[in-house]
Amino acid sequence: MKSNHRTVSYLMGMIGVLVMIVCYSVQSAFGGCKALIVAISGASIDSNKTIHVVTCIDTPITPVVLCVSPEDVPATSVQCTWPPADYTIYQTYGWAGNYIDPTNEQDTTFSHTWEAHGTDSEGITGTIWFKDCKGNLLCPPASDSVTIEVTIPILQSLSLVSGATSLDPTNCAVVKTNDYVILQAALYPNTTNAASLLSWSGGEAVPGNLFQRRVSRATSAMTTVTASCCETSISENVWIVWADLTVKVGGTLDSDDHEPLFFEDGNWPSNYGGWNLGGGNSLGPIDHMGVPSLTYAYTMGKIEAKAILQPTGIGNIITNKWDMKRNRIVTSWDNGGRSTFNPAPGVYDASNPYTKALTPVNGAIFSTDTPGCSAVLPNITIDHTAEVYDNFYQFVTVDLGSGAQICSDTQTWSYTAIVDVDDPTNKVQLNTLSTSLINIPTNSLFPPR
Repeated sequence: MKSNHRTVSYLMGMIGVLVMIVCYSVQSAFGGCKALIVAISGASIDSNKTIHVVTCIDTPITPVVLCVSPEDVPATSVQCTWPPADYTIYQTYGWAGNYIDPTNEQDTTFSHTWEAHGTDSEGITGTIWFKDCKGNLLCPPASDSVTIEVTIPILQSLSLVSGATSLDPTNCAVVKTNDYVILQAALYPNTTNAASLLSWSGGEAVPGNLFQRRVSRATSAMTTVTASCCETSISENVWIVWADLTVKVGGTLDSDDHEPLFFEDGNWPSNYGGWNLGGGNSLGPIDHMGVPSLTYAYTMGKIEAKAILQPTGIGNIITNKWDMKRNRIVTSWDNGGRSTFNPAPGVYDASNPYTKALTPVNGAIFSTDTPGCSAVLPNITIDHTAEVYDNFYQFVTVDLGSGAQICSDTQTWSYTAIVDVDDPTNKVQLNTLSTSLINIPTNSLFPPR
């Protein structure tokens, strides 16, 4: 793609395409002063009788001859107005095929001449006839001429203005919220006339700005915005990012959940810091009484959080900037005495990186957690009694270059355990997981022993 425009000059015998108008005098074969109009769509006129047109190289320019005044009325009369109320298009001419091949032009400025009579160098012929407002044909037309300068704009770039972060030359992303992503096309020349040839697909128009396009950030989606001008198109993919988060407290581990430093062949590890998590791939509460191999805690709840990254395909674009996090409220007692106490939400519950799968697999990332009871004593140690009351607030973040941003709704879950190892028949009195929050008590169920 070249960085400048091409200019084509046409010396034309009273020709044009309707819209911009110039009035001047010529001598017809019958004598007298004729006031005629030459008009070109989307054009401007300068004092040298040069009409400047912005168009594409493959867009034919159609000459149009218009009548303005009878031959006995001088060009300076009041009837020579733009446009006259009674002007008539008598005959139109155009060029057939590609009359200029831009690939064969080495310079940025070149000329092409279209004569009112005869044949030009490319074998294009044409005769312009025009008539006065009385209906009289005037033939042949005068030899006076007007210069039509044609500018072929070049689409140079499509760039991000605001509302997102550029990921690479063809992708930008932002977390779902209100407002818009704004893109802007750069043309050479960067004029309003050139922008009138700009066409768009994807997104929506920016009111009052032909050079810009916008994409709503209100819905998670990938929108390809394409700017086209003449024979050039440039596209940008706009990703509005979100994650659909769910927390499973039952069933089995997802087959796409690969935590290579944690799981053993897709199962809970038998040696995690020296402790056994009970094996298998089941989710939900377990306890040492029912699963004797469990040595990580006397009771434990196994959960799996899964985030499906939206829109589809974003996990192939952003591969290593995701995280799964949670805050918590927790109160626990051991032997009737409070051992942990976080009374307000917002306390960050740091997860071991081993228990996360943050490289997207089939568009999803994962995190597991295993709260246990006792909350503070090692492995299956219980000092007579133990109680754990946990509320968790799970969410997903993504770092698009300016730090982690939350990109999901918050999903809640809870774990409750009550153990009395002195009770000969009911040691595990409660051991539950839920996706609902619990009411956290202010006092222990058990007095110290």
